[in-house]
This record gives sequence, C-alpha cells and structure tokens, in this order.
Amino acid sequence: MDHADCPKNKSALPARIATAVTILCCMALILLSGLSSAPERNWDDWGRHEKQYEELTRAILSGHLYLPEEPAAFLAGMENPYDPAARTIAGDEAGAYALIDTAYYQGRYYVYFGLTPALLLYLPFRLLTGRILPTWIAVIATSVLLVPVLFLFFRCLCGKYARQTPTGIRLLLSVSLIGTLGIPYLAAFCTTYSMPAVMGLLLTLLGLSCFLTAERPDGSFHRLRLVIGSILLGLTVGCRPVMAVSYLLLFVIYADAIRRGAFFRREKASSTNTVSVLLPALITGSLFLIYNALRFGDPLEFGFHYLFSTRDLLHGRHSFGETLEGIRLLALNPPRIHRVFPFMEIFDYMGQYRESLYVEPMFGGLLPLHPLVIAGLLLNLPPSLRRPEKADDGKSNGTAVSALSLFLGLVILFVDAGIAGISQRYESDFALFFFLPAALAFLRPFAEDDEDKKTTRRIRRIVTILLLLLTLTELFLSFAAILCDGRYFAMRDWNPEAYNRIASFFHFLIR
Repeated sequence: MDHADCPKNKSALPARIATAVTILCCMALILLSGLSSAPERNWDDWGRHEKQYEELTRAILSGHLYLPEEPAAFLAGMENPYDPAARTIAGDEAGAYALIDTAYYQGRYYVYFGLTPALLLYLPFRLLTGRILPTWIAVIATSVLLVPVLFLFFRCLCGKYARQTPTGIRLLLSVSLIGTLGIPYLAAFCTTYSMPAVMGLLLTLLGLSCFLTAERPDGSFHRLRLVIGSILLGLTVGCRPVMAVSYLLLFVIYADAIRRGAFFRREKASSTNTVSVLLPALITGSLFLIYNALRFGDPLEFGFHYLFSTRDLLHGRHSFGETLEGIRLLALNPPRIHRVFPFMEIFDYMGQYRESLYVEPMFGGLLPLHPLVIAGLLLNLPPSLRRPEKADDGKSNGTAVSALSLFLGLVILFVDAGIAGISQRYESDFALFFFLPAALAFLRPFAEDDEDKKTTRRIRRIVTILLLLLTLTELFLSFAAILCDGRYFAMRDWNPEAYNRIASFFHFLIR
C-alpha cells in the first residue's frame, strides 16, 4: 500500500520497529493460546463431528457433497429425527448413534459449517501435499495469521479517519481488538467450531482494509482493491453468513464518493467502480447459494434447520423471552472475577429458561468482558469529543460508519440469540461491529487539530491514559479466560504441567 493509505509518523523507523515487535509478541501469545492444551490431546481419537472439514475435503475429492459415513438405519424410520430426545431414545434402542452438529437430509449427512475454509485451506493443502490438513493446525495457523491482518486493518482505519493518530494509540487499540474479537479463545478451542469464525474474521478484516484504502487522494479508485475487497467479503458467506453484513459498511465508507457520483452513475468511471465493488461479491455469494441448492434444494438453506443439535431446529424457535435472555447473556452478563488464580470462572446458567435455552460454558457478555468497548461508546457523549471527525483530505466522516456498525452489531446479536444456543464464540460474530464505533471515538481527539491547543493536548493525554488502562484490562481478561477452569478444553485438564507452572508464578507474585 502506498504512503497515502496509512498514517504518517515523524519517527518512522522507531514506529515500524514498535509495530513489528508488538505484532510478533501478539502472534506468539496467540500461538501459545492455541497450543495451551496440545500436549495431552490425542488428536487422532477426536470425534467425527470435530473433523468435519477433513471429511468434507475427502467428500469433494470423491465427487460428492455429502459425508461418506452412512447414517444409522434407525434415523430413516423416525417420524422426526431432529427431535434430540426422540433421537437419543431411538438410538439407544437400536444400539446405534447419530452424528451431532451435522446436517441430516434425505438419508445423508452434510457439513453444516461453511464451505470457504475447505476451499481456501483444506483442498489446496490436500492437492499440494497429498495429506489432509488437521483442523486444530488450521485453526491455530489462521488465528496467528489473523494478528498481522488485524493490525493492517487498524492502520488502514486510522489512515481513513485519523491520520495524525500516534503509533502508540494505534497499537493499543489493535491489541485490544485481538481480545475483543475473542481470538485467544478461538485459538485455544481449536476445533471445527472455531474454524468458520477465525476464517470469517480474517476475510472480513482483509476485505474492509481493501475498501478503506481503495480511494486515492485525487478521488479516483484503485479498482483492483474494490474487486478483491468485494470477493473477500463475499467469501464470508461461506464462513459465518451473518458476518457478510460487513459488506454494507462500504455504503458509508464511500458515502462522500457516492454523493459526488463516483458510484451508481451512468458515466464510464462511475459504472466501472460500481461493477467492481458489487459484481464480485454477487458472483461469490451466488456460488454458495448454488452449493446450498445442490445439497438441500434451497439456495437459502445453509443446513441450520437440518442440524442434529441439542434442540429441534427444524420445528422450533426461541421464544421472544428466550431471545431477550440470550441477548443478555451474550452482551450484558458480567464476568466472575476474583483474586484467586486463575482469576476468572465460568458461570452456570440457572435462569428461568435453563430447561429450554442451551448455554455453553461462558465467561461473560461482550460489553462487561471488554470494558474498552463500553468506554469508547461513552466517549461519544462529551461535546468536545462529539464533533464529526475527518481525515486530512476532508472527505471522510466516520460518524455514519459508527452508527451503521453499531446497528449491524445489534442485528447480529439479535439473530444469534434468537436462532441458536448461547456460546462464548458467538460473540466473535458481532464484536467487531461494537468495537468499531468505540475505536473511532478513541481516535476522534487525534483526527484533527483544535484551535484550543491546550485543551486538545489535555483531552489526548486523558484518552491515552484511559486507553492504556483499558488495554491492560483487556489483556488480563482475555488471557484469564484461557486459564479459566470449566471451559471447553480447559488448560488445567489438558496441560496440567504448564497450568501449574503459571499458577505457581502468580501465587509467588501475590503472596
């Protein structure tokens, strides 16, 4: 990317060194998070439902889309095989079982999880090496790669809306975003369930980075970046489909360009820009709809309704009350923090919907677990920080980005709480959309100079101190969650030697 795409800094070399060191340290921490339970895992003995991408790769190479395992005969004789209680009883009577978290349709098993990881990772790996890529390696590698992509995204965001942002502020917000997106947890929980989330985040951040840097200083557009960004965001449909709503942000990112006719006009340049940004996403998304139609006869059916899960997804929906309770758990439930290592514990849901609402081990809701997001949203309230911010070229206003991003986050939160169980990893679906308006609020004091230099410096100093404290809090909460007992693949159970060493270190510090 050219220099116009990124923030300028008077001390270029020290800033680059600081950025490189920070990125490498964060990559190392994510790698350690992913490997935290590796020593005691017998990867070859994992259940079939946790190796679905490996199975899907074999299926595609065999010329079909269904999984090779034949469903047990008792399923075909059931009136409603999607009822988990009836399915369990029938399976016990037949002495057989059904694959959980797998879509069952017309006597075949299908992978419910999105196709994109198979297309981008598993198939190329198999064709190049002749071997199947283990999912745990794919998740950890993608999570580690996500770190520099995340820093690139935030650099591009600053280049668009706050070019004068100091390197330290940019790095603090980038580090905080790692925790807010739940990357440490997704890396540690390195199974099929994490793969679509980490891949979706990777594609989303890369696609938005392309959009943020596609406009040149003279108002023309780098069309290759428009095309690449459009394809990348289109590919998110094959990861976590709800993440694809990030594509809508382009309409506020390019709001000024749209108003001056750079898009959606009949002129040649405008038409070319429009085609470049719309057509690739349309084609890419359509391929996944065709994939759905080939499997389930419905382009809009991703397999969710045919999923063998903890409840009947084909015939049942969450009630409005259950949905509101799910929203509370995903967004507002406070974490349980205490002074004893590992400083955090999961909560057992004992609410009124405990019999009907499936709640996985959770540490807390998005907002209390990431106080930087709350603080950033509150920073929009003081008048001195509420002015519309603009980049140096005077063309970019981030207020609309913040508003639309928050709205999209609320929509995804409502959808996740309304149609599925409650899981810590689902917070990664909407975390970015809550973080963006908060981050832009923190960047606003650095977006432009004020006539009152003294006041501006004071505000920036206060924001810097606040951001430093919140980032340290973010790091503590994120990695306390990795050490937390009771979560899936808890480190204490799977790697007790490393866990006890860390515990001894902290006991020494606090005694």
